[in-house]
Amino acid sequence: MREARMLFPTGTFVAFFVVVFAVSWALARRAALWKPFIIAASYFFYAFWGWKYALLLAGYTAVNYVFGRLLVSATRRRGWLLALAVTVDLLPLAVFKYYGFLAFNLSEALGGLGVAPSIPLLQLVVPVGISFTTFRGISYVVDVYRRDAERASLLDLSLFMSFFPYLAAGPIARTSELLPQFSSRSGPRRIDATRALYLIAMGLAKKVVIGDFLARSLVDGVFSTPGQYSSLHVVLSVPRRGAHRPDVRASSPVQLS
Repeated sequence: MREARMLFPTGTFVAFFVVVFAVSWALARRAALWKPFIIAASYFFYAFWGWKYALLLAGYTAVNYVFGRLLVSATRRRGWLLALAVTVDLLPLAVFKYYGFLAFNLSEALGGLGVAPSIPLLQLVVPVGISFTTFRGISYVVDVYRRDAERASLLDLSLFMSFFPYLAAGPIARTSELLPQFSSRSGPRRIDATRALYLIAMGLAKKVVIGDFLARSLVDGVFSTPGQYSSLHVVLSVPRRGAHRPDVRASSPVQLS
């Protein structure tokens, strides 16, 4: 499948990262060019998994940008605005992840009451990293509501929402922690290259040495044929399932310097 080609320890991702890193390094002192470039690279990264994902990401960005402006300008009912923003953010996640479950159980329940509902059972493909995107948007509106962060410009919010090291793999960055780093970029000569390479190497080691080993030796087998494993094996495998999902496989402890 094409999705597997942009995972962290693959040649495709390495080629993408080398190009982006080189251009990013060259533009380090020119924020007016660096930000649009990283946004474009991040959208390319996400669209590689499916171009519709990029449209969804743009929609999330637009919605949270509007709610951020409303929360800043509102003097009353700010709590209601926040609740509405969080609800709108959660709707796509609920539809993609839980629509089938809810539709099936609702049909069964109504059928038991003698009602024959016409609820379509859709086979929806869950967008890569949608959970991270959802809660990144929520973190922004919550920080703006609490006044822990200033309202971001559309450019900065687009960068915050799409920043590719966090996009598909997380973690969920706080607006107050990540956005200031975009505005105070260090020159390339001031970056701690040793620490940066160490973080990348540690992320790769965790993925290849620990994550893949656990997946091959335990997790994949348990989820494929759970009846052949003991209860202890099943319990131990559940928390590690997330590390083997496509939307978090590319994780690495990358951060801005």
